[in-house]
Amino acid sequence: MAGDLVTGDENARAALQVRVARLLLDAVADAGFVLAGAGAIRQWGITDRPTEDVDLFAGHTTTAEQFRTALDAAETALTEAGFEVSRSRVSDSFARFHLRGQGEELLDVDFGVNWRADAPVLMTVGPVLSERDAIAGKLAAVYSRGEVRDFLDLDSIRAIGRFTDTELLALGREHDDGFDAGMFAAQLSRIATILPTQAGQYGVTTEEFAEIQGRTLAWAVELRDAATAPDVGDNTPGCETPTPKPSIQSQASRRSRLPNIDRSGTNPHPKIDPPGRSL
Repeated sequence: MAGDLVTGDENARAALQVRVARLLLDAVADAGFVLAGAGAIRQWGITDRPTEDVDLFAGHTTTAEQFRTALDAAETALTEAGFEVSRSRVSDSFARFHLRGQGEELLDVDFGVNWRADAPVLMTVGPVLSERDAIAGKLAAVYSRGEVRDFLDLDSIRAIGRFTDTELLALGREHDDGFDAGMFAAQLSRIATILPTQAGQYGVTTEEFAEIQGRTLAWAVELRDAATAPDVGDNTPGCETPTPKPSIQSQASRRSRLPNIDRSGTNPHPKIDPPGRSL
């Protein structure tokens, strides 16, 4: 789907995405799918940028048979809800659904399989990636893809102030053994090649995008300087050795229950209720 995402009724678009996400998360709950991508970032109150698709991902242990069964259940639920559905790019671990209604193209839904460190969190929309896993996914998007929307989300992640740059790099390494700060800096530098008009479709003005470019390029320079500086210990800005953390296995053992988050209020910082139910 292409076009200017800020034309038309963005509230209606967002409401449709939430409706579809709820419908599908309920339909494929047994397969362990959760809301991921920009939808998860939005649920965590990090960004409100327009998005044109819904991303649902299952854990990395999902088998090909379980994945195909979930796709069939998802298509049945959508058809019964009145959507026309077609599939593309179907494999044992990825598929894209194209949704239409009354002959009009509505939105795409991506289904995938991916590793995650934490248990998902139950929100009003359904199970959602943990904030850490959602942010790590955006870092991976910048690292491997580097599209304008990825840079916009990364800038929002840094602006919200919940993670330092050092912690973001540590998240990248935790989720990808091949994550390299020098390569990440090179990817950050690619924002200089993006035209302001490309960001305009997300409601970002030329002046706002210039500021985003400046912040991102400054981080890229900092990381490149750190990579070429003499080894003087652990004081390199944005690249310090993080405090040792418990292993992923021990983290997961403490996250066997899903906290319920109330997103009905307007507080941009989610309130987590005491754990009381699981998916």
